[in-house]
Amino acid sequence: MKNKILYIIMIALAMTVMIGLAEAASQPGGVQACDINGDDEHLTPGTLIYYKSNGNLVGSSSTSWEIYDKDVTCPPETVTPEIGCAKLLKSGSGGSTNPDGSISPPIATTWSIPSDDYPGHHYRLIVTIGPNAGNYEEFYTKNDSFEPVPELNPMLLTSAGLLGIVLVSRKYRSK
Repeated sequence: MKNKILYIIMIALAMTVMIGLAEAASQPGGVQACDINGDDEHLTPGTLIYYKSNGNLVGSSSTSWEIYDKDVTCPPETVTPEIGCAKLLKSGSGGSTNPDGSISPPIATTWSIPSDDYPGHHYRLIVTIGPNAGNYEEFYTKNDSFEPVPELNPMLLTSAGLLGIVLVSRKYRSK
């Protein structure tokens, strides 16, 4: 009976570790800040920022971008509803959505996270889409907040979790 309970606990622990490592699918129509490979989870200091989308944007439309520093102090009169308190770091244009409304491969900005930046520094990317060549002549924006994180390999976390399960299992088997 004890072994069954132990195995249930170990399976629950393993599932918790795996669920914690699973990456959620991007929201349709969203724009994500990412690196050159499309990774939007591990943006380390020194990374050149790109942006991507999995679809549901207006197809064949031009894009422009702005990157803001959200870790600044702003006088109340400079706070805007869309951006809040932020300082514009860089802006640019170029690239367009694919005919299906996606942005793939990622489009490069010309801004990199500073190499001496700290984990948790909050930035915001705003991408403006439109107009396209058809009847749709309205511009609209999508945004994504991002922050640099320390480099930590998901395989390292998985290995550590499995090692912990094995060690706990051996401890209870020897009793």
